[in-house]
Amino acid sequence: MQYPFAALRNTLTTVQTNNYLAAPKFTSFGRRSLGVGDLIPVFLPCQPHQRVNLSTLSPFNPINFPSSTCQPYHLYQLFPDQLVNSSTSNPLSLPMLQSSTLKFLKDLSKNNNKPWFDAHRKQYDEAKKDFETFIQAIIDKHGLKDETIREQEAKKCMFRINRDVRFSKDKSPYKNNMGASINRGGRKSIFAGYYFHLEPGQSFVGGGIWMPMPPEMKKVRQEIDYCFDEFKKIVQTKKFTTVYGDLYKEEGIGLSRVPQGFEKDNPAAEYLKLKSWIAMQSVKDSELTVKNLVKKTLVAFETLQPMIQFVNRALDTAE
Repeated sequence: MQYPFAALRNTLTTVQTNNYLAAPKFTSFGRRSLGVGDLIPVFLPCQPHQRVNLSTLSPFNPINFPSSTCQPYHLYQLFPDQLVNSSTSNPLSLPMLQSSTLKFLKDLSKNNNKPWFDAHRKQYDEAKKDFETFIQAIIDKHGLKDETIREQEAKKCMFRINRDVRFSKDKSPYKNNMGASINRGGRKSIFAGYYFHLEPGQSFVGGGIWMPMPPEMKKVRQEIDYCFDEFKKIVQTKKFTTVYGDLYKEEGIGLSRVPQGFEKDNPAAEYLKLKSWIAMQSVKDSELTVKNLVKKTLVAFETLQPMIQFVNRALDTAE
């Protein structure tokens, strides 16, 4: 969600220093909006973590800033408590999902047909935008820790609500949920990533890699076999087990026997049998519409990140 420069508080705290040549690329700050996580280049002498008065700052376009006069300046990073609603002057928190979004999905589950959906298109558009705003906030925040997803856009990570009913006995035209897969390389890439599933009564957060193709599956199994001590340490840490318990191992997710090429008594057997390597944490309906939702999601993603990196390292290797 973007907010105009005028909607910022009068003061904010410096969080990082840099010089012009190492600064990120920006468009003109005089003509754009600023959002959570944005870095503002400001030509002003001050110390890191010093409180400064925004009314004294004059945002400039660094692309046109004369290189001959480059001097050190400070980058200010915007956080939620530094954004205010211009009409109420109350701090804006990171977005949580609206109760109206859950209501739409509940109503859709009871009226899963095209005439009803068409009549409630406006409510769907609002629910979709609400979910997109939440997912973008998660990408922006977690992208600061996992640079592989930093450039992803929420709308490109979200799944369509229309169902493919060609080979299904259930001909309901729409899904009763909204989902977003945040992966390096995009939602359809081969890489492991993060996932948020929104469905009243069945929401969850987590991620991993779901049913990879045989070449990728072979690479993941080999990496687990070769580096089992490392993998075990990742999935058996106190933090991981507190958030997720263990990897998802329900019926149908794995083989009944150790796959060909591995010894039956391989210490990693329980993980080598898997055909997907994912972890999930349930999210109650009551948790979806409170301010803590972003924090809960970020903790879940941060906890899963080492496993994501482990799997993607395997997929990066050449045959």
